[in-house]
Amino acid sequence: MNKDLINFLKWQLLARLPHGSIYERVKEGMKNIELTKEDPFYYIYWLDLNRSHLKKYVLGTFKTQNADYIPFIRFLDQNYRCGKFYEMKTSFGTIQIPRPKLEDYKCFKAEFLDIVMPYLVDAPLPFLEGPYEYQDVTLETGDVVLDLGANYGLFSSVALAKGCEVYAFEPTPQVKTDYLDMLAQRNLNLKVVEEAISNTVGTALFETNSVASCNKIVVADTKTPTVLVKTTTIDDFVSTKNLHCIDFIKADIEGVERLMLEGAKRTIQEFAPKLSICYYHKIDDLKVLRRMILEANPNYDIKVQYRKIYVKDRRKK
Repeated sequence: MNKDLINFLKWQLLARLPHGSIYERVKEGMKNIELTKEDPFYYIYWLDLNRSHLKKYVLGTFKTQNADYIPFIRFLDQNYRCGKFYEMKTSFGTIQIPRPKLEDYKCFKAEFLDIVMPYLVDAPLPFLEGPYEYQDVTLETGDVVLDLGANYGLFSSVALAKGCEVYAFEPTPQVKTDYLDMLAQRNLNLKVVEEAISNTVGTALFETNSVASCNKIVVADTKTPTVLVKTTTIDDFVSTKNLHCIDFIKADIEGVERLMLEGAKRTIQEFAPKLSICYYHKIDDLKVLRRMILEANPNYDIKVQYRKIYVKDRRKK
């Protein structure tokens, strides 16, 4: 491995290390290890990465300028590109992902490193938000999956590769057209739903940022451009589509997770799906979401890891 690549890896990995007290505790715990910050592999040792996987983990930072995301896409292009898609073979199937547009590189990279990279690198990774599967909260072949806030479809792509039937909810028109519709054309097990999940059926104002990510239902005055979108609830969607089971619900919907749970009580009680929900959008999310989940189904076991709540009914194997 040449010196330039080692330094590049070091810089990328350093940018993803946690800061503050956690980082200081890690350094404290490494006092007796004969490594210094001048050692090119210092941070790689800390991450306990297998050296044979270093090249695959070549771009692991969220804190660079936009221009620095181009090498990340170039790396994916060289290793996984197949036409307009990336195709990544794993032990459970091939993950297919539409290649991002230039303006989406930054968000795509952040999503990719959390959602897809764990399946490509057999080593512990320093996640920003973490993957949507954790311990026994996993996708199984044949599962009916709701991907709420599908964005570029990365989680949907993983679920499809695992043989699941996926309903991808994404009300942002640009994302639906540029990514999810392309993915649906390749895989009939993906159904794209251009509606926002909430606690009511109707319409709502929906923020539309200049980038494809982090758009959300407007719950207060905003200067961000908005569009009017259709809203639905999980309970109404399940009833309208006459679905006989829901096995897994993934939700990253920018602070509307509690509204989603309000509109999913019947589904949670009847089907007890596994849940993987982001909890960091509101300061009291962890407390409120946990309470709402247990009120809907007291048989749920809840685990908190990364920045997500992972939930499974203890009665299910």
